[in-house]
Amino acid sequence: MTDKNENADRDDVLFAFQQECSRPTADDISMWVRKYPQFAEDIRIHAGIARDMADEEENPMEVPETVFRRGYSRALSALYSADLENAASESNTYRSFEAVLEACGKTIPTLASEFDIRRSIIADLFGGRVSPPLSKRMTEALQRSLAISAEKVLELLQNALGQPRLGMAKATKISAVAARPFEDVVRSSDMSGEKIRYWLDED
Repeated sequence: MTDKNENADRDDVLFAFQQECSRPTADDISMWVRKYPQFAEDIRIHAGIARDMADEEENPMEVPETVFRRGYSRALSALYSADLENAASESNTYRSFEAVLEACGKTIPTLASEFDIRRSIIADLFGGRVSPPLSKRMTEALQRSLAISAEKVLELLQNALGQPRLGMAKATKISAVAARPFEDVVRSSDMSGEKIRYWLDED
């Protein structure tokens, strides 16, 4: 496809967006970005301008550059809020840590890196080899990273305990996997004393 055709496609999309959404909401922006991800940035900018052009009719003294900057910032903020709400809503419907991770586009290694904790601790936790209670700090970290509630963290932990896994393979017998308390798992890791105290809320 030539640049000319790409521009024409973009213009058609933006024109249709303007016709359908004269004052775009966060849901409008999110829907159109998902439908045309190749024009996501153009849609966001256009949405911000469109929203503030409507405000401009009531405030004709505002300069165009200010309108553009404020509109762009507002559109990004609205889109971010909508995405967070969608992610939280979707994540809370899943029944396993693995499903939530996939929905968030994350893996055990990336989560361990994000938390700055040993990968084996996260693997044991998600594999049904860690018994509650978790520390407050670990619960809150999982809440923030996976966009789920504290109650959902406990639910997923209980589900994992009911279907324990030995590494990547599901255990054929529940008794084959002995879950250990979260504190024991953390203390037996080779992390520094400072990190162990951190994840056990002892700092």
